[in-house]
Parts: sequence; structure tokens; C-alpha cells
Amino acid sequence: MAENIGNKTNPSRVLVPEEFFVYAGAAAKNGNSLYRCQKCPPGFSSKTISCSECDVSRQNLKKHIEHRHAALLASFEMACDSLHDRKARNKRAGTAGDLSNAPPLKQARLDAQMGPLTQHALDNYIMEYLVESVLPIHHVDTPAFRKYTQRLTAGRLTVHCRQTMTNMLEDRFNKRKEELKEKLSTVD
Repeated sequence: MAENIGNKTNPSRVLVPEEFFVYAGAAAKNGNSLYRCQKCPPGFSSKTISCSECDVSRQNLKKHIEHRHAALLASFEMACDSLHDRKARNKRAGTAGDLSNAPPLKQARLDAQMGPLTQHALDNYIMEYLVESVLPIHHVDTPAFRKYTQRLTAGRLTVHCRQTMTNMLEDRFNKRKEELKEKLSTVD
């Protein structure tokens, strides 16, 4: 598949699959290019389609395909994706050894709440998981769940048994129920 990438004088021209459109020249509006559809019969339409020169703006060309050649829309989109992927691979290959133009690396920010996981936090996370997922409490006793949490915590923390989790859940429920009663008692 040939590609209409642009020449040395205009390397920023939009990537367009040549089997669908051919570059017809610069548009009157600065930053746009004109393209002629290859799928339209000769003489059918001498109209050229304007397209922005930025790499992702093929919207006008896509609309033309949608309205005039709807059956070819999927193949047009695949051809455009293929061009985009090829350009990205070429760009990565061209800059693999040259880091002078690379943007400076930023250190990732850690969430202020992130820190070492405690047993209390793990218990709360497990209760939230069970309640929000509407899972039965015996889920914490399954070998798969225990193995999963052991791997996440590197064996430092343990998952409580079903009975302990039930007691913790009932305590939390009663505490929230009392808080709600207090709030409702102050409402007139």
C-alpha cells in the first residue's frame, strides 16, 4: 500500500492512503491541503476535499467516504490505522538512538494516601469489595482469594476468616446505623 506522506517541502501533510485520495495541492486556507477521491468515477465530481495538515484530521475525507462510498468505510479506516501505525513505528525507529529531542522524563507522583498497606486497611478494602460486588462472605475463605491476597501483600498480611469478617461487617453496620440515627434526630 502506497502512502501519501508528503514531500521534503511539506513533511507535515496528513497521512492519506493513496488508494483512496491523491494530494491535489495546497488549499486557500493556510494549513490545509486539497485531496481528490480515487474512488469517484472520472468526471463525476471535480470537487476536491479540504483537509487539515495535522496528522489526525482526516475527518472531511472520512465524511466523503461515509456519504459517497459507504461500503468502503471500514477499509478506509483500516488503511488509515495502518498508516498511523507505520508512522509511529518509523518515528520510534528513527529516534531510538537519539535522545536529544526526547522530552524530559518526569518522576511519577505518588498519591498522598499511598503508603504501606496495613491490616486494618486490607480489612476495609476486602469489606468494600464484598459489599460493592455483592459477594457472599464465604468468598474470603476460598483458596483462590486467599492466594490472590497473599500475593498482593507478599505474605505480610492475612485475610480474616468468614466469621471474623462477618463480625467486622456487623460492627461497621451498627456504627453507621447509630451515626445515621444521630443525624436524623437533628433534622426537623
